[in-house]
Amino acid sequence: MRLKMTPKELRRLDAEGIVMLAVKRIGSRLKPFPKASETARDIVRRAAAVGDDEAKLLLASGVLEKAACLRPADNGKLTPARCRDARSLVGLSLADLATAAIVAPTIICDFEASGMMPSEGILQAMQRALERAGVEFIEGGVRLRKGNG
Repeated sequence: MRLKMTPKELRRLDAEGIVMLAVKRIGSRLKPFPKASETARDIVRRAAAVGDDEAKLLLASGVLEKAACLRPADNGKLTPARCRDARSLVGLSLADLATAAIVAPTIICDFEASGMMPSEGILQAMQRALERAGVEFIEGGVRLRKGNG
């Protein structure tokens, strides 16, 4: 495989759409196929570990750390990845969270699977339900609230 961009050129690249396309391309070559819970960084690291040249180049360039589209939303809002991670952390099924938050399970399913954004009120209800279950939302992710483990 011939690489068309040097790491230096990729560092200057700030077109996030191109970075996401590269991550999707890399993910499509992985066996087993990436799980919905894997972050873009996880996908690229896993691919680089099995010898994917494009993934190695992306890691070496540092562009993953600079791309805003790949940085976690640290504004305290619930994201699809945080929702999946939080549910997994406290052992809540999708139906359990729907019941606790008093929302339709399909809303949570669509949110986690495709990033389809529900209303702000529904997001807040989901986040409050997860917090009641013992999840703490921190910069870059989630963890069990101290005293819950």
